[in-house]
Amino acid sequence: MEYLDIYDENRKWLGYSRPRGASYMPGEYHLIVHVCLMNERGEMLIQQRSDSVAKWPGMWDLTIGGHVLAGETPEQAAEREVQEELGLQIILSEAGTVEMTIQNRLDTIFVVPVKCVREYDGDAEHLLKNLVLQEEEVKAVRWASIEEIRSMIVDGRFLGYPMDIIEKISLLM
Repeated sequence: MEYLDIYDENRKWLGYSRPRGASYMPGEYHLIVHVCLMNERGEMLIQQRSDSVAKWPGMWDLTIGGHVLAGETPEQAAEREVQEELGLQIILSEAGTVEMTIQNRLDTIFVVPVKCVREYDGDAEHLLKNLVLQEEEVKAVRWASIEEIRSMIVDGRFLGYPMDIIEKISLLM
């Protein structure tokens, strides 16, 4: 069973954890991370969620996302999730960040240039062809412009991130 550390609205750890999926009291939050991997053309690597996942099957999403497990930092969770879902190792030293709060979640979005991927050899299309997708989580991946992502959100093919968050991500590209 996975455990998640519990935080207050200011991202201060409250000193305890709960099992993933447990109910939360008012004022309790857990951490979520997302990574937006960006190529030199200003496009984001987006993923189509597997048809077998419990939440939002078949929907398009940011490059990766996942829970920060008890004892992990958001940076450690982002690195772990990218490795698990895409088979890549990232370096977060040049990443920009965007934060948002949704219900009982405190999300950190890392905007990462493709040059910060250890396996990157200068060719974004080559990188795409050599990903190792975690099939139970990821159905497909592709590059998409911010304009295309906005359009996909509007027509319901992409998870419904607030447009101001998409704008903040675009400013970090």
